[in-house]
Amino acid sequence: MTLEEAIEYLELLVQEQYEEPVPFTNPDKDAEMLGIVRAALEKQLPKKSTKSDSGMYHICPCCEMYINANDELPHCPRCGQKLDWDKE
Repeated sequence: MTLEEAIEYLELLVQEQYEEPVPFTNPDKDAEMLGIVRAALEKQLPKKSTKSDSGMYHICPCCEMYINANDELPHCPRCGQKLDWDKE
């Protein structure tokens, strides 16, 4: 299963209505937990940063932190978003 497929499946689980809740489950807490898991999985999908006006920095697409363009870190140090440094 790819990350994209896992996210899609989690979205279906969140939308699903509980007809008869299983003992020891709480639909509200389950939905909240699945939302947290979904957000964490989405952080693992690489996103392209944008260049700053000076070109010395790249800007994280999620939290807008400025990252030194020479560093090419695999993840944003502030929010953990996986970064795509492809030079296209």
